[in-house]
Amino acid sequence: MKKFFTLIAMALMAVSANAQAETDIALDAAAWSWGWNSSVAVDEGVMTVTLTGDYGAAGTGWDPVQDWSGYAKICVVFESYTGGWGQLVLKFSDDTEITQSFGEMTSQKTITLDFEGNAKATGVRQFSIQGGTSNPVIKVSRVYLVEKLEYQEPVSVNFDAESGFIPAENLTSFTDAAKVEFTVNATGETLSKYYGWGIGKIESANAAIDALDYALKNEGDNVYVTTIKELRPALEADAPENGVKGLNWVMWGQGGSEGNVFVRKSITVYEVKGASTAISAVKTVNTQNAVRYNLAGQKVDAAYKGVVIENGKKFVVK
Repeated sequence: MKKFFTLIAMALMAVSANAQAETDIALDAAAWSWGWNSSVAVDEGVMTVTLTGDYGAAGTGWDPVQDWSGYAKICVVFESYTGGWGQLVLKFSDDTEITQSFGEMTSQKTITLDFEGNAKATGVRQFSIQGGTSNPVIKVSRVYLVEKLEYQEPVSVNFDAESGFIPAENLTSFTDAAKVEFTVNATGETLSKYYGWGIGKIESANAAIDALDYALKNEGDNVYVTTIKELRPALEADAPENGVKGLNWVMWGQGGSEGNVFVRKSITVYEVKGASTAISAVKTVNTQNAVRYNLAGQKVDAAYKGVVIENGKKFVVK
């Protein structure tokens, strides 16, 4: 077992010169036996975790602890998950941890736990994938680390805070590696990470592709971090019949008590240093020659009269 962990450690240290190198963590039934209430099997590159008790988990660990300070996030490629709730857990040498929740999946989806900037990443002890109740089955085809990058100054992206519509043109000019932060303000009584949905759902404008659908990470302001690459399929999906290409940011209150408030706060993009984009020199997207939309999400010209949305704000044109 020690020899196997040594091989993993060597792999984690081998970061290539690629601008955003990815380092795989091996899927091996023996190495992922650090969990509880679960059985693990690996067949043709897919790890199947069958939970034998409520809130079981499959985990892998390192002794001595690993230094992940050169990485920004760990990604898990799920083939499917039959439980209603689950979470990724990254535990450090002092037994503190950070988590990222996820929900049921019927098709392949990548779930990301972002730990960039966490000083404790110098001492990673264990990583686990936890399920919910009713003996769910977790299928995973890949687990990998993504190297930390240096970013340019942040760019604030405009969106309609009331409807949650994000025109595709506000995001498509960025490179795939650009980091995107969706921030939510959650107020009310203390909110458990098991209830309420801080980020809500982000999907294509035609609702055919779910890009993000993750639970509240912690109380107060909540930030979900992803990349343009992960949003790209939804950004490039066909527009709805009566609308334009883009993303819908759907919010709903789920769990908790009456009086809890979830607000779409901001979208911020961090382009990778050295990357060249059409908008990297400005701080706010589409502040000039902004495109206008009606309440149905259709693009309108300057002659249109009525309520319009421009740069995420509504006003009346008479």
